Amino acid sequence: MEEWYAIIRENRRPQTFQAGLAQTVPQRHINRLKDTRNALLEGRPVEGMNLSEKLIRFARSFFPEISLSVIERNQLEISNCMTDRQKDLERKDGYMTYMKLNKNGVITLYMSKIQ
Repeated sequence: MEEWYAIIRENRRPQTFQAGLAQTVPQRHINRLKDTRNALLEGRPVEGMNLSEKLIRFARSFFPEISLSVIERNQLEISNCMTDRQKDLERKDGYMTYMKLNKNGVITLYMSKIQ
């Protein structure tokens, strides 16, 4: 019985906290989180939230300076171009799907003959 009481006393003894190294988070990450939180609370769309890395990489392969908001606005055209591009490469019929970005930030798709 004395062993049992010793185990109970040991389990009830307060544990000491061993502090480790503090990790800091860059201020830009904190600001981004605050902006995202505020946008969600206000019901505004969050830039780049529903975009996959694959879609962003594909869009930036055509337009390196394209912003996430323009990608998000033209998400359907970009994903259509991505799937059409894959089909064009498999089909090898001499035509390829391309994207064109106008000055208003609207992407249009067109087909061109490969030379």
